Amino acid sequence: MRPGGAGSTSGPTIRSYCDQLDATWTTSLEIVRDLGGWAWAVPIKLNNLADFASELGRPGEAERHARQTLELSSEIGDRITTAFSLAALAVAARARGDHELAGRLWGSIEAEEERTFLGQWPAYRRFYAGRAADAASPAFERARNSGKGLTLEEAVTLALEPSGPA
Repeated sequence: MRPGGAGSTSGPTIRSYCDQLDATWTTSLEIVRDLGGWAWAVPIKLNNLADFASELGRPGEAERHARQTLELSSEIGDRITTAFSLAALAVAARARGDHELAGRLWGSIEAEEERTFLGQWPAYRRFYAGRAADAASPAFERARNSGKGLTLEEAVTLALEPSGPA
């Protein structure tokens, strides 16, 4: 899809928009940090950077941002942003071929959806599902079912393990 409309070949591509947004959010994050930080804004900005990095084909960078998001959001008890960061890590895991980790993380998010309100998550779920979920992979489906048995805290521990995403 191009910003100029369906089938349009003029104007910037989605990739160039992601590049621009990545630069803008990076600057925004630097400003917030320079001003002393804001416990809720920093993780959200980092997770947006993880999403842009994934879209730009930089899974290592996406994992790094998502792990930072996960550490900060779980530290302040922000379950909503924690779920978003787990989704970003599931996307990165799938991109590097780790269907088992992607499935376990995705299953843990599905379980959390059933347990509690996750703010705007329902509006973004499809975006992440299309990138993280791999229904064609038996390993993903087995791991997804296993992940449904995890608490959010257990999923955070799993995602932050040294053997998890780098």
